[in-house]
Amino acid sequence: MTRHESMTGRTRPPSEACRRKRGPHASAVDEALDEGNAVVESMLVLVLLVVLLLGLVQVGLVLHIRNTLIACAADGARYAANGDRTPDDGAARARAMITGALGSRYATDVRAGTESLSGVSTVVIEVHTELPVFGPLGIEGAMVVRGHAYEEAG
Repeated sequence: MTRHESMTGRTRPPSEACRRKRGPHASAVDEALDEGNAVVESMLVLVLLVVLLLGLVQVGLVLHIRNTLIACAADGARYAANGDRTPDDGAARARAMITGALGSRYATDVRAGTESLSGVSTVVIEVHTELPVFGPLGIEGAMVVRGHAYEEAG
C-alpha cells in the first residue's frame, strides 16, 4: 500500500495526505516550501553532474595529448631509424610534429638516443612534457612518452 492509499485501496490526492500528516493547520505556504526544496535539490544534483562532466572532458584531454605525443615520438623514431639519418634528426622531426599538432609548449624537451634491445640496435625518442591537470594548465615534466624503432644498417 502506498502512502497515498487509504485502507479501502482508493488513492487520495497528495495534498490531502500532506495535510493529514501535518495536521489541520497545513497551508499553501507549507506546500510552497516543499516546492522550493525541489529547486535546491536540482541545483545540487546539477553541480555534481557538471563536475563529473568536466572531469570526463579533462580525462579526454589528457588521453588525447598522451596519444598524440606517443604517435609523434614513434614517427620520429622511425624517421631516425632510416640508414641515412641520425637520432637527432628524429628528435627534430618529432619536435616539429608535436608543435604542429599540440603547440610548442609540449615540444620543449625532446630527447633522442639509441638502445640495444635483445642485441638489436633501436632508436629511442623520449618526450618529457607537462601533464595537463586543470584544463591546459599542468605539472611540468610529469608526462614522459617514448617511441622506439629498429635501426636500419646503413
